[in-house]
Amino acid sequence: MSGAPVKDANEMFSRAAFVAMVNNTDDHMRNHGLLRTGNGWRLSPSFDVNPMPSGVSDTPMVPGGSLYDRDVRDLLDYTDVFRLTREQAIQRLQRVADGISHWREDALSLGVDHDLLGYMGRAFDSENADRVSSLAVAPPVVDLAGPLARDVQR
Repeated sequence: MSGAPVKDANEMFSRAAFVAMVNNTDDHMRNHGLLRTGNGWRLSPSFDVNPMPSGVSDTPMVPGGSLYDRDVRDLLDYTDVFRLTREQAIQRLQRVADGISHWREDALSLGVDHDLLGYMGRAFDSENADRVSSLAVAPPVVDLAGPLARDVQR
């Protein structure tokens, strides 16, 4: 059992989104480790993530999910498993998409040859970025018939 189950479950959501958004085709449970800490077992730092310009994973992102179209929006059906609200999950998807959005600049700053960007773009520039940008966090709901409204009416 995790020493911080909510944090670790939240992190697993972000990792699932990330590996799908960079087309990591070598995604399986052995790529998720645990470390023993003074407060119990914790999710280890991420490892063995390899963006691939082509190919498909042998592991669906969600139970019964497609291997050929790993749509990150499918994760939203499992927010309770990751101990997130839908709004929190969408915000995490948006942060992951934002982090990936400047991959070209990051790669060039690390010395990657400019000619490789077109090839690797197929891994990073997937439909999932557009899918995430189409998601919106629900605006807060104000209950005009709630206790505050009744106080104002008096």
